[in-house]
This record gives sequence, structure tokens and C-alpha cells, in this order.
Amino acid sequence: MRVGLISVHSCPWRPLGIGDVGGMNLYLQKLSREMGRLGVAVDIFARRHDPAEPEIMQIYNKVRLIHLAAGAPADIPKINVYHHLYEFQTNLLTFLQREGANYTILHSHYWTSSLVG
Repeated sequence: MRVGLISVHSCPWRPLGIGDVGGMNLYLQKLSREMGRLGVAVDIFARRHDPAEPEIMQIYNKVRLIHLAAGAPADIPKINVYHHLYEFQTNLLTFLQREGANYTILHSHYWTSSLVG
């Protein structure tokens, strides 16, 4: 089983308590870690917020965090992410084609992520 988690407006690997980083981020961290522990492969797709971080990060066993370009690679207010959804979706589809990725479940969080999903 392979699961894709979409979290456009906030990267779950950001330090908690900074800007809009909070409960949803913690939830995605814990959910993905437990799924990986149970043997489920998980890819989390988040908007690139830091140009110094790699595109793909192995964050837990069987869990990868994939940063996709969508607007400036910086923290932006989550309401402004809406203007970059098409770019995020295009880069997500490009990544999926490049990797030959296929998911049993594609799960999105927050309304901006659901539009991409």
C-alpha cells in the first residue's frame, strides 16, 4: 500500500509554533510516522518553503517528504497559497509522472490541498 498526503499550505516538517505551523502539522507527522511503522509507504507533498531543503527528504521509515515549487520558496500566509495551487498541482503531476508513482489512497488536508487533490 502506498499513500500520498497533500499539505499545500504548510509543511509538516516545520518547527511547531512558527507562523501557521501547529496542530495539522503535528497530526501529519504522527499519522505518517505510524503508517510507516505499519509498513505503509507514505509520500507527503508540501509547498517548498525553504530553498536550502532538498526536494525529497526521508523523514521516517517508509515516509518521504516531497517539496514542490509553488510561489516563492518562503513562508507566505496560507490564504495567499490559493494563488499558487495550479503551479503546485502541475509540479505534483510532473513529479508523479517522473517517479512513476501510483497511490492506493490520496489524502488531502485543508481546503487548498483538497482543490489540488
